[in-house]
Amino acid sequence: EPTDQDGCASQLFHYLWARDSNTGRPCPCVRLPHTIIFRHGHPAQWYFTSAVDGEIKRKRRCNLTNRSIHAGLVKAAGARAADENEVAAVYVCPHPAGDDSDVSGSTVVEHITFGELLTFLHTRSKQHGSILQQFIVPLAERNHTLSVAWTPGIVVVEQRVASHALRPARGAGAKKVTMSDRLLTLEG
Repeated sequence: EPTDQDGCASQLFHYLWARDSNTGRPCPCVRLPHTIIFRHGHPAQWYFTSAVDGEIKRKRRCNLTNRSIHAGLVKAAGARAADENEVAAVYVCPHPAGDDSDVSGSTVVEHITFGELLTFLHTRSKQHGSILQQFIVPLAERNHTLSVAWTPGIVVVEQRVASHALRPARGAGAKKVTMSDRLLTLEG
């Protein structure tokens, strides 16, 4: 499902996972956080990088349950999951088609905390082709995101860095910065 506009091409994850006909292995040297693809409002695919061999794997259909997804994201986050205000995942979905607003055809990005994760999984409707991806805390002080535009003739990679540090300054006189502002990169 290639796209000719800004958006999320969820089929990309299938191509990263698919085995090369020459090597019999999936795309090498790519580390993929837990990534769940939704089709018709339900989890349809779950890709991740194996801790055992470093290859991209896909969970079996029987593991595509809200309970398994929640447990997988909590386990992958380790001690961070104990803080309900920590970001667990990023939800990326196409803006609903047919909307007459200025944002029709764009992509919506939402950060889901551990405190919100169960409610999100069990009660929120999910757009067809949307993605829920494990949030990886960056090694740098600020959150950053890569945006890739691809055509047969050229590939453009752009990195955006958040304006504010991920961990807020503490103490008297420290400016209060919302979590959203600390995470904002390509979304804003």
